[in-house]
Amino acid sequence: MIKIGITTSQMIMVDPSLCGNKKTSVNTSYVRSIQETGALPILIPCICSRAEMEQYVAMCDGFLLTGGMDIAPILYGAMPQHCGTFDYEVDVCLLEFVKLALESHKPILGICRGMQMVNIALGGTLIQDIPSQSSINHAFDYDGNIVHRIQLETNGEFQKLFAQDSLLVNSLHHQAIDTLGKGLKVEALAPDGIIEGISGDHLLGVQWHPELMGKIDPLMKRLFAWLCND
Repeated sequence: MIKIGITTSQMIMVDPSLCGNKKTSVNTSYVRSIQETGALPILIPCICSRAEMEQYVAMCDGFLLTGGMDIAPILYGAMPQHCGTFDYEVDVCLLEFVKLALESHKPILGICRGMQMVNIALGGTLIQDIPSQSSINHAFDYDGNIVHRIQLETNGEFQKLFAQDSLLVNSLHHQAIDTLGKGLKVEALAPDGIIEGISGDHLLGVQWHPELMGKIDPLMKRLFAWLCND
């Protein structure tokens, strides 16, 4: 059975009985999206040693890099400017893991923050605060509803995968790719020019959340099928 490693996030509990405790978590929608392909999800702790990372990379046949909070600007050489909440410890760990995953040349699907982290791992930078640079509210709806249309690059990997020139997508992000990382290609753009999709060596990245759109648009399942069958 194909094994897909899924990255996780860290939450600090605020419930009075658990206040201050840290919890490793991942949205069930990511797990189900992998299960629906027939692959086996492997949850990867958000904080682990390099030796443990190497074992996970060797164990898995591909990787799903999930969404989450903003990313510490220091990781791409910037100072915080209207940046949202980030977890530096988790960010450092995930960046190292992404670099190892990229070096393995196994398929990677990066979603939202996951795509952004791939961009940073390959030397790119981020727009820290989209609202200060765009007329579109890209953090418009956290229920995953459709927000705007994206245009797919002509003859690009996304156009081939979806067999369409454009898609309607949800939008749940505060940051986005600014300078593109080495070896990456732009696959999709929002009406305001925000990069919504990228491709690379055994790599696809999307800024929207396809794991929340399976019932709205079954085409989104093709991304997970690609990951589990590349």
